[in-house]
Amino acid sequence: MNSPCQRLLLTHSKQLIELFGSESPRYVPEVRIAEQGGTESVNWTIKGVAELKQGKHIVTSAVEHVVVLECCKYLEKHHGYQVTYVGVDEHGRVSVEDVKKAIKEDTILVTIMHANNETGTINDIKAIAAEARSRGVLMHTDASQSVGKVPINVKDLGVDFLTVAGHKCLHPIPSTLHRCTISSVVGTPYS
Repeated sequence: MNSPCQRLLLTHSKQLIELFGSESPRYVPEVRIAEQGGTESVNWTIKGVAELKQGKHIVTSAVEHVVVLECCKYLEKHHGYQVTYVGVDEHGRVSVEDVKKAIKEDTILVTIMHANNETGTINDIKAIAAEARSRGVLMHTDASQSVGKVPINVKDLGVDFLTVAGHKCLHPIPSTLHRCTISSVVGTPYS
C-alpha cells in the first residue's frame, strides 16, 4: 500500500464502510464491484439477477430512475420477463402493500429506489425489503440520491443489493454496487 492512490482508495472505502453501517472494515462481502457509473451498476444488478435466478418476474415502481425502467423493459421485450410496475401514493411513495400484492411465485427481484431523484421522496425500503426477503425474493435499492443526505445502513435496510453513485459521496470510484449480507456490507479492495 505504497501509492497515494491506493491509500486514498483505502481511506474512502473505509469511510463508505462506516457510512453504510458495517461492523468491521475487514469484512469481506460476497461481491463488491466498481463500475463507471450508476447506470452500469443498476444494469449489473437487474440483468445479473435475471441471468442467475429461476423465475421471470420483477417488481419495480412506475417512477424509478430511467435506467431501472429501461433495463426492465429490455428484459420484457428480449427475454420474456413480466414486470409489475407498482404506482405511488399522493406523496410519491411506493406502498409496501402494493409491493406485497405484486410479488408472485416466480418473482426474482424487487428493485425500488431509496429516494426519488426528482422529488426527494424517501421510500420505506426496510419494510419493502422485509416483505421481499420473507417471500424469498432478492431486494435491490438504488441509494444514489440519498447517500450522504440521510442515513443508509444496510443492516437496517435489509437489502441484498445497494447501488450508490460514488461521486455523490466524494468517492474516487464513480459508482459501486454492493452485494450485501444481513450482517454487514462491503470490504475494501486492499483489505
